Amino acid sequence: MNRVVYFFICCLPSLLIGQELDSLKHLLQSAPQKQHAFLHGEIGYAYEKTGQLDLAHQWYRKGALIGGEQEQADFQGRNLRYRGMLFSQQAEYDSAALFLQQAIGFFMPDSLSFDRAKAMVDLGNVYYHTGKLERAAEIYMESAKLYDDMNMGLQAGVVYGNLGALHMELNNFERAIEFHELNYKRSKEVGALRHLGRAYYNIGSCSDALEDFDKAIAYYDSALVMAEDQHDTALMGYCYMGKSSLAGKLKQYPDAIKFARKALSYASQLPDSLNSINRMARFMAFNGDYAEARKYFQLSQDLANEHGMSTYVLEVLDFWQLSAAEAGAYKEAYKYLDQFRYMSDSILSSDLESKVYELEIKYESARKEQENLRLRAENSEQQLEIDQTKSRIRIRTLGLLLVIVLLILAIVAFLYYRKTSLQQRRIVEQEAERLRQGQRILTAEAMVEGQEAERTRLSQELHDGLGGLLATARNLLEAEAPANQSQGLELLKEASNELRRMAYALMPGSLARFGLQSALNDLITSTQETTPAEIEFQLFGIDEQQLSEEVQKAIFRVIQELLHNLQKHAEAKEVFVQLIQKESQLDISYEDDGKGIDLAKVKKGVGMNSMQRRIAYLGGHMELQSKPGEGFSVYIQIPLSDQTKG
Repeated sequence: MNRVVYFFICCLPSLLIGQELDSLKHLLQSAPQKQHAFLHGEIGYAYEKTGQLDLAHQWYRKGALIGGEQEQADFQGRNLRYRGMLFSQQAEYDSAALFLQQAIGFFMPDSLSFDRAKAMVDLGNVYYHTGKLERAAEIYMESAKLYDDMNMGLQAGVVYGNLGALHMELNNFERAIEFHELNYKRSKEVGALRHLGRAYYNIGSCSDALEDFDKAIAYYDSALVMAEDQHDTALMGYCYMGKSSLAGKLKQYPDAIKFARKALSYASQLPDSLNSINRMARFMAFNGDYAEARKYFQLSQDLANEHGMSTYVLEVLDFWQLSAAEAGAYKEAYKYLDQFRYMSDSILSSDLESKVYELEIKYESARKEQENLRLRAENSEQQLEIDQTKSRIRIRTLGLLLVIVLLILAIVAFLYYRKTSLQQRRIVEQEAERLRQGQRILTAEAMVEGQEAERTRLSQELHDGLGGLLATARNLLEAEAPANQSQGLELLKEASNELRRMAYALMPGSLARFGLQSALNDLITSTQETTPAEIEFQLFGIDEQQLSEEVQKAIFRVIQELLHNLQKHAEAKEVFVQLIQKESQLDISYEDDGKGIDLAKVKKGVGMNSMQRRIAYLGGHMELQSKPGEGFSVYIQIPLSDQTKG
């Protein structure tokens, strides 16, 4: 029999809600059309109480649509607000904010100020939960002023309490005290005794944070008296916890332990129990009773682990490793520190708990009240307000459409501009490529022209120099006189040397066999033998493995042409030649103290023009500096990014 009674008691709420749903749906079938929006909201709330949230959303949504069709701004707004509150309970705060803002838009007439104030409180709660504290404070303030204007002291006091709690979280304790005092004042005006004690407790907490300890203990004691009068055990626990914390700050550890024990006896929720246990253990440790403190810390840790409350576990481990170190138990301190670090690394996120009880209050009382089934006839003033609301909605809609059109036009203009810019840039790049190809052709033609001139010069040297020597040597060797034959052999030897020099000028064998550095050293040595000038030659950072054969030949020909001009024109005493290889560039420097030249004339010369074209073909740059009587200098730079061996 007892089991049957117990089962009936457990099922009674569900049975009652089921009867309520049936009654509301039956009433909906026979009710006038103007009551349908209201009844849809009631049915949605009944489904919400049963936990069928999807069905609740559907009924609220249909109620808002019917309210719009019937031009009932109040019921349309209320159903939107109900959906916003439901989204907030589901932690879908973006959707909650959207529906609550829409609801506030429908509650703008003065006749719906009460609904507007309630929706603003709900919206403020959403902003608070999403961390937008400044915005939440603005919304709360507007709501409190509305309640004050309607002389609704109880509701205004609760909102002022929310503002006080919010400013406590922002560490703006002076401002928080002002709001908690307003909460106390409004609650006292309407005789809300339960709220008075909680306002005093919060003022005590703010004073405690500001280190005004005398004021804090006075408010804690006053709040405790009010809590005892109202049998508010939760508030009594908060007051003893505050007194314990304050005694700990004053290093009155026996009192701190005593108050923490009292707070634990009134704790009805696990977080409050854990806070009380942790405080007792801390103050026991501070008081020198480490063994007893360790027991309570272990109890707190076990409870927190059992219920998955990682934040409390971390707090216990952190404090106890410090306490163990102070007691000289370094091995134990290291163990707790190691556990603390491991948990800190493994925890990805943790939820912060609310500091003050007011923000946990839900404004559900108005929703639980039955709406007056007798709808007042709409007078002309109400109809005008509804028309004005509809007009504002139409204006907002047109404004939104205009913004969308302008945005689309801006996107089209941007895409057109982007397409045009890309086409123009492509045309410029193609033109630049044509110019580069033309420059390459001119450079190649100039190189061929220089090679033809070089061949002509070599032909002339073969005919006039080597040919003359061989002809003279032949005549002397044909003579029978011994002196003539000896002289003829000397001429043959000279002709052989001349032939070797000319062959070296065409392509030194050492460049192919031994590389660039060896070929340049041979070139400098052979030039030194035929000119009175003192030549200083320096090589830095040369890595022939990174230089292509084309670049090595070009370097050799350039330095060969410069030394040829030295022999032929310079009349210099000192010559400096330097070759430096950098990461992305090759530098060639040539300087002599000879008679100098006229740059306007030298640039027209075949040899110098061929050298300049050869450098340009490799993408390099050449700079000449000279004046008659002041020597001659050449500075060459060749990029290596495209010239190294692949």
